[in-house]
Amino acid sequence: MGIWSSVLLGSGGAVQNQRWLGTLETLVGSPTPLPFVLLPITLATAVIGTYAMGATVIWGAVLFDVPLDFAHPLLFLVAVPVCVLSLGTMGLLLAATFVLLRSANALANPLDAPVRLLSGMLVPITVLPGWTRPVSGALPTTWGSRAVHAANSGGPSADEVLAPMAVALALGLFYALIAVLVLGRVERRARAAATLSLA
Repeated sequence: MGIWSSVLLGSGGAVQNQRWLGTLETLVGSPTPLPFVLLPITLATAVIGTYAMGATVIWGAVLFDVPLDFAHPLLFLVAVPVCVLSLGTMGLLLAATFVLLRSANALANPLDAPVRLLSGMLVPITVLPGWTRPVSGALPTTWGSRAVHAANSGGPSADEVLAPMAVALALGLFYALIAVLVLGRVERRARAAATLSLA
């Protein structure tokens, strides 16, 4: 949940900061394609979100005597970066809205809790209405959290970790490709509508 919140608010905040500082126009006008400028920002916000995961694990062990008994410790060390990468690419897609809209934070804030709910982080997906299952399946947060959870407390089979990791990676690549296409259109529209600066 911390990684998702960090990506959602951090990637949008980074784009908004560029706009407030007056450097967004320079970034859009630079020879480097905009997705290559924004991807490191969204990945960095996802990496910062791992602090929440690490702090939760440490606090649980130190303050509440929760045993650090990973079912698949090596796969856990792989599942976390896969989760970060897939969420970072989803953040890249969300960054397109932040480039286009001046008040995109108003859009980002209401997305936090529903994605947590639909990803099965608050309640199991099986208790949600049936129409939510396709939406849940399309979110990399669902598969990333499932891979991390299975690596932590799953059964003896490594497939319980590898299968969700593969889906999270595939969705991450899909979102990255969509983001590149969307950012191209958004960039052209933002230039035409002159919405890159605050003035």
